[in-house]
Amino acid sequence: MGLAGAAALAEIAIRLTPWAEVEFYTYDPDRGWALRANAAGWQRREGVAYVRTNSQGLRADRDYAVPKPPGVYRIAVVGDSYTEARQVDAAQTFCAVMQRFLRRCPALHGKKVEVLNFGVDSYNTAQELMTLRKQVWRYTPDFVVLETFPGNDVKENSLTLESDQCRPFPVLHDGRFALGGPFVQSWHARFDCWMRFESRHSQILDILGQVRRPLLLAWRRRPLPKGAELGINPTVYKPPSDPAWEQAWQVSEAAISEFHHEVARRGVGFMVVVPTIGIQVDPKLNNRQSFMKAIGVNNLFYPDDRLLALGRREGFFVLDLSRPLQSYVDAHETALHGFPNTTLGYGHWNAQGHRLAGQLIAEQLCRIVGASHP
Repeated sequence: MGLAGAAALAEIAIRLTPWAEVEFYTYDPDRGWALRANAAGWQRREGVAYVRTNSQGLRADRDYAVPKPPGVYRIAVVGDSYTEARQVDAAQTFCAVMQRFLRRCPALHGKKVEVLNFGVDSYNTAQELMTLRKQVWRYTPDFVVLETFPGNDVKENSLTLESDQCRPFPVLHDGRFALGGPFVQSWHARFDCWMRFESRHSQILDILGQVRRPLLLAWRRRPLPKGAELGINPTVYKPPSDPAWEQAWQVSEAAISEFHHEVARRGVGFMVVVPTIGIQVDPKLNNRQSFMKAIGVNNLFYPDDRLLALGRREGFFVLDLSRPLQSYVDAHETALHGFPNTTLGYGHWNAQGHRLAGQLIAEQLCRIVGASHP
């Protein structure tokens, strides 16, 4: 039969099994990639969930009216994998939890509340800004939530630190914000990005890619202390000690500020939400203490505190979830990250993590709306 024949048979066999991977992402000329419209299938890499996108390319089971109907209060949530939340069913995501809780918000009484999920896996802040410009505004939201995950967003905003350059990057030219990088400046880079997503990868290559990436990450990085996660550099928990990381923070802050300015110019409500990193809310205090000792810090809140300070300077509200959720796990000794098919305490939020986060976000948003419309 030969190697080619065996590969073809293996490809067919995998596609006929329930474990065949669905391709949820496609090339996007503004952002590098985006969710495919009308994609549906099982996700089993981290947690188990049936994931569906609507015809508008959003993680949703239905389409949303454009323009917004009368009597609707619409909230757009923009973010990365924490917002897209492929690890849990759509009804368990913090966006869905927010929508349910906000129906009881006195300030929104008489309104139909819609929370639209614009999250896309691995987005940096520049891609989220392009999502705001190219996608969000057509839905005429009344409030915009920007989810910013400091565990990897700071690195992913840096042209120097981030290896995946199939995306725009936030840059500063003489102190002025702009979008730059090879994807913005070179058609060659955009063509390479197009090839990456539009080439139809086989199921065999996809499986090999799943195995190859964590092995490469493990091979390239220095040994990490217990409690560290792949893709999250311990440097993020402390003030930067080298120019590359300080610059990464500066462009990240500039991109968030630009996002806020664009929302404010429209007279729309705005809030930044900072999700937890697994080790910050590890239910075992000894694990957190050992990790802090290993990396030489007294607490794990540096990225959260820096984003809180940015909000105070720029005049927008930042909801830091690390402290309230840490208090919750200390009281209940339960894991808010991780799944039975991965490791509890690590990775993305599980259903309980989403439930608590969605409730806290909804409560704060209700307070903000109430204060602006007494």
